[in-house]
Order: sequence, then C-alpha cells, then structure tokens
Amino acid sequence: MKLSGSQGSMAQAQADWAGAISTWEPDVFNDTARNGAGSSSSYRVLQDNLLKSLSYQTMEGRQSSIADASQETFMWIFEQTTASTTPDNVGAPKFIDWLKGTPQTEKDLIYWITGKPGSGKSTLMKFICGHQLLNQNLQVWSGEQPLITAHFYFWNAGTNDQKSQDGLMRSLLFQCLSQMPSLVPLVCPKRWALLKLFGTTAEFPDWTRKEIDDAMSRVAAQHAKPANIALFIDGLDEFDGDHEALVPQLQGLVTTYNLKLCVSSRPWNVFRDAFGAHPSLTMEALTKRDISTFVSSSFDQSPAFQEMKEVYPNETQAMKDQILEKTQGVFLWVSLVLRSLLRGLREGDQLLTLQTKIDELPDDLEKLFQRSGTRSSPNTSLTPRSSSSSLGVRGLLYALRPKFSG
Repeated sequence: MKLSGSQGSMAQAQADWAGAISTWEPDVFNDTARNGAGSSSSYRVLQDNLLKSLSYQTMEGRQSSIADASQETFMWIFEQTTASTTPDNVGAPKFIDWLKGTPQTEKDLIYWITGKPGSGKSTLMKFICGHQLLNQNLQVWSGEQPLITAHFYFWNAGTNDQKSQDGLMRSLLFQCLSQMPSLVPLVCPKRWALLKLFGTTAEFPDWTRKEIDDAMSRVAAQHAKPANIALFIDGLDEFDGDHEALVPQLQGLVTTYNLKLCVSSRPWNVFRDAFGAHPSLTMEALTKRDISTFVSSSFDQSPAFQEMKEVYPNETQAMKDQILEKTQGVFLWVSLVLRSLLRGLREGDQLLTLQTKIDELPDDLEKLFQRSGTRSSPNTSLTPRSSSSSLGVRGLLYALRPKFSG
C-alpha cells in the first residue's frame, strides 16, 4: 500500500529518528533522563505503550498449564520445619529463612529447587509465586524499600519465546517495569525518546538481545536502588540453548546487583556444579506426606476400593504402603499408577490382580512410561505391551498436563 505524502513523511521521520537514537548513548541516570519519569496520565499512556512492545502472546502460557496445588499440599515450603535436604548443604537456611534473610555471602542470593522428572518442581514454583506469603516474607528482607518480584517458566514443548533466553528476559523485564513503570524512561531511554517525540503513534523496531539485556541490567542496577528484586525461574533444564552459557549470565546478574534468585531444575551436572553449594531442597525428599495424601484421597473417591477396603482392610492398606514405597517422591509416577489401578477397579479387578500389577511396576518413570506404550489418557494401561514409546518423559509431562508438572 502506497502511503500518502503526510503519512510517508511521518514514517520516514520516525525511521530517521530511530536510526539516530539507535546510536545515542545516554547517561540514563542523569537529571535529563529522570525528568522523563513522570506519573501523569499522559506519561502512563506512553509507559503502557512501551510495555506493550515487550509483551508476547504466550508469556503466561506455561504457567497457566501447570497444575494448581491445593493449599495444604505444599504449605510446608513456608514452614520453619522445612530443612535443607541436599547432602552437601547441611546447615543451609530453610526456604522461609532464605526469603526473609539478608544475604551474608553471594551463596545466600540463590536458592535451588531440584528433583527428578515429575517430582512436582513446576507445581511447587507456581504455588510459591502465587502465594501471599511469598511477598510477606520477602518484604522482611526488603524492609522499607519497595519489592519487585518476577517469574518465568521455561517450557521445552512450547513456543520459542517460552524456551529461549530472549523470552525469559523480555518476560522478566516486562514484569519488573509493570510493577514500577517510573523506571521505564531510565531503563529504556532510546525508546522513551521515540515515544516523547511521536507519542503513541511511534513504531518501535524489534527488541534486540543486547537491548533487552542492557535494559534488564539497568532495572537491576537502579540508581539509588529504589526497589529490591527477587526472581523465580522454573525449569532451567527446559531451556532450549546452551545451559553452560545461561547459568553464568544469571549468576552474574544476581551477584553484580545483589538480587535474589530462586531456580528449579533437574539435578543435571551443569546445575549441580553451579548451585550445589547454595541453599537448596530436593523435591522427592520432601513430598512423601503430599503423595500419601494424594494416594489416600484418590482411593477414597473410588466406591470399588471402599468396598474392597471393608473386606480386606489390612491388605488394602499394605497396597497403599507399597505404592508409597515405590514412588520415590515422584508425583507423576504415582499419578500414572493410580490412573491404571482406579481404571482396573472400575472394570472389576480383584485384590490379587491389583497386587500383581503393583508388584510388576518399575519404579523408574521412563520405564513406567515405556511400559504403557502410548501417550497417557484416562484409559492408559500399565500392563506390558510389545511396543515401546519414543515420546519420552518430556512428552509424558506434556500429555499429562495439568496433573503434575516438574
């Protein structure tokens, strides 16, 4: 479409100014920049316009796909009785103490949540980030300073934005600036200059990796430190890139600007080496009570099991105990097993048949999935099949959403 003379002139003017501004290196903390950090309604419109350029459609997609934990399931994370469970971390602070405490060393800035596939890491991270006790406890650390929190959930099965560093940094930057929009002129001075010149008609160029990283560093630096920042990043193992490059960048951001960072991941060597000496917890060492509650409530909802329990109280209790012993703290494992057993109960399986199924179950999640030989569905059977699935645990985690994640 050919532009009219006035439209073409405006578009050319914006392009010319964008080119000029791209080479401008402002002192983002000087008085001139600060004069742009107004709070009037017109300034807020400009701030919102810039924030809109940072957002992307799937920004909250992964979070919404993760199961909502019941309030009682993970409340132990905010209790003083939750101890460190990493052998190399004897005496490390409990999670609630980490939230409240003033870091004494760089090691105190990062908290690592680790665990096997399907152990509930993502579900726990979502529970933490959505609970009112998170900000209440962090505010003890932040004191009189305002508090900014931001979160991100890597998802290898999702869009590029959901599994890339660009998506991570754009999401964190968007959340930080949304909570403190007065920082927009300071951390995005070039784009702010365009907005001041052309208003809401300004057409922004695409965000570059360097621009995003620079802006995030300015948020973290914050001249005169107007706010304290805590970041929560789930599923580092789901990042579709070089983990050995991502980890040092996150560590550098935290230690340079004294932020708090909570991360979750599988216990891969790259993460064990990076975070093993930091305060941490291992999911499968702490979820026994939660899984026991889940098993009991699942069987309690089965009329067939209740009838069986009346005739064989000791045997049915022993069956539940055996399931808890074999689960090894992996929520996804027990979810799969219960689906099969409850289906068998509905179809008339007797005690001996159920017991045989449990005896033959592998306690490894991947082997259990291969045994099912298909994507999980309400009719998934765990009886042996001749074919095995190549989908793997990641595919199973996706197929079972939003049951248990992590």
